[in-house]
Amino acid sequence: MSAEPAVVPVAPAAPAVPGAAEVAGLIRRGELSAVEHVTQVLAAIDRAQAGTAAWAYVDHRGALAAAARADALRADGRPLGPLHGVAIGVKDVIAVAGMPLRAGSRATSEVPDATDAACVARLRAAGAVVVGKTTTHEFASGQGDPGTRSPHLPEHHPGGSSVGSAVAVAAGTVGAALATDTTGSIRTPAAAQGVVGFKPARGAVPTAGLLAFSPTLDVIGPIGRTVADCRVVHEALAGVPTGTGTGRPPRSRRPVLAVPDPDPARSADPDFRVALAHALADLAAAGVELVPCRAPSYAHGLTAALVLSLVEALPLHAARLAARGADYLPATRRLIAGGALLDADDLAAAHRAADRIRRELADLRASTGADAVVGLTLPGPQPLLAEAVTALTAPPEQGSLAAGIHHLSAANLTGAPAISLPIGTACGHPVGLHLLGLDDDRALLDLAATVERSLAPAGSTRR
Repeated sequence: MSAEPAVVPVAPAAPAVPGAAEVAGLIRRGELSAVEHVTQVLAAIDRAQAGTAAWAYVDHRGALAAAARADALRADGRPLGPLHGVAIGVKDVIAVAGMPLRAGSRATSEVPDATDAACVARLRAAGAVVVGKTTTHEFASGQGDPGTRSPHLPEHHPGGSSVGSAVAVAAGTVGAALATDTTGSIRTPAAAQGVVGFKPARGAVPTAGLLAFSPTLDVIGPIGRTVADCRVVHEALAGVPTGTGTGRPPRSRRPVLAVPDPDPARSADPDFRVALAHALADLAAAGVELVPCRAPSYAHGLTAALVLSLVEALPLHAARLAARGADYLPATRRLIAGGALLDADDLAAAHRAADRIRRELADLRASTGADAVVGLTLPGPQPLLAEAVTALTAPPEQGSLAAGIHHLSAANLTGAPAISLPIGTACGHPVGLHLLGLDDDRALLDLAATVERSLAPAGSTRR
């Protein structure tokens, strides 16, 4: 391996389906009908599904009917929502009326849900057309193999449990999709697939209708091709505008990113470290201020997040395990059963760790004025499927999930927003830049858009 490996910008062919923000504009201006768009989406899904298996359920008839209704409303001059006629995928742990909720498991029902989850209802109210459900690891636990494959690196593990949503966007089958994040499951597949994944702040998006794994940590957020895609979907999900021009005063200072020292990326793949260094240099040249900071207590955060998630998952699954335990994957069953080994002292220690990291982040913002903590989303290339170790507690050098979520779980534990942005490729794999927000969702999306623009001069080929 060379001392200065090339960092190659991502330059895929034009996607079959434009991003959600672009489609929304085209439909609003009358340059594209909802039926034309949804027909294009369904054709793209049909072409890509055999190779990627990103979709667990596709409602061809229902999607086209919804698109026709959207076009009729526009023809009547009715007010249009921000996602009017835009096709969206939904991770298959979120209820969608008329579609089964399988959650990647044989222990679920094929009976379609009668009502939408709250977040899906908000998407529909904004005009979105839900075309289907995207795949997930069993109950979003990270266990098992849903069969989903990266369109670019099919032999490699495609990422965490929101894998179907990330692959659906990366494969060009849809412009945005809903995902969930317990300890990084929006951000890891987004990074692995070279797309954008946004984890909102805790409480920003309602979770009623989500088949939860950890109610404290679970957050619903978008995966899209660009920050603009994630913003327009998140605005609908949160029920409030997050974009500029919505009452927030213009930014009066340049962005500030905190760079941890010692660097958590020091143990990352050398090529990925070079990609990060190049991105930081580009950002500094574009006027972003980089300030050193002490790394938050990421290791404590990972342990605490695992304790919280397992303690909460056990009672949520108790009745289903009693009735259909044999239908669970053995690995998922063992993982959830681990919650029985934890006690009140473990839970108290987890909450203390959360408080500690929350204080560290608040102190960091007060002392440096930083808007976010920056780093790599994933520490290196995704392992080959045949070699992937999915046990959360396996050593990082074995390619475990712990290696990928070591620092990501701090956002879930503290409730802070976070986002992963693609910054190119290294050794043939997409590289994600991670921003842990120190303010609110709107501030982080504004910052992410600035970062996206600042890195684009390396050629809009970065994506």
